Amino acid sequence: YLGWVIGGTFVRTDRAGVDAWEKASRVRVTALAPMIRTHPDDQSEPVCDVVLNALLKLEGKRGEWLEVSTPDGRSGFLKAADAVGADAYAVPPQAEALIATARSMMGIPYLWGGNSSKASDCSGFTQTVFKAHGIDILRDARQQARAGEAVVPDENFSNIRPGDLFFFGSGGRITHVGMSLGGARFIHQSGDVRINSLDPAAADFSPYRKRTFMQVQRVVQ
Repeated sequence: YLGWVIGGTFVRTDRAGVDAWEKASRVRVTALAPMIRTHPDDQSEPVCDVVLNALLKLEGKRGEWLEVSTPDGRSGFLKAADAVGADAYAVPPQAEALIATARSMMGIPYLWGGNSSKASDCSGFTQTVFKAHGIDILRDARQQARAGEAVVPDENFSNIRPGDLFFFGSGGRITHVGMSLGGARFIHQSGDVRINSLDPAAADFSPYRKRTFMQVQRVVQ
């Protein structure tokens, strides 16, 4: 994609700067949108907020707070409960944990091109959830449809597991993705993060999604 970003939203560096950043001790944000503060105190002024999966340089620790810095050099304190070591992932990832992360994002608004815990599009939502558990999937729905292994659902979707990806579209073209909660119910970004079902008997049944349903992929075994 070719597009535009606001100049103040990124920082330029050189190869040495990239190497130093990658070699530094870093933490990964595990909360949806926690605040970095000027002092290790909930009442101190905010420096900025950060989002789920953001990487921060670890400068030190003070009690229940981490002293951190951002790639553009801002520094402050983040609650230790809101971050883990950059490479600290459960192995193998558990489907229940994926679902818990997805559900924590209920109601987050839609933004085309968004892939954060503040706003997302459909594939940005699934990418963010999987990334939080150490699984990298590609950006777009049609690309994510090649991840893992294909699963052919039975009539009642009884062979579909939590964490399986549902794909939707028309004319042979995939345009939407969601994540199964187990069976025919799924969570997805569609105006906001919400839950629907492909079961006509369910209260949250979506005739449109049933009509445009195309395939299932299993990424987490």
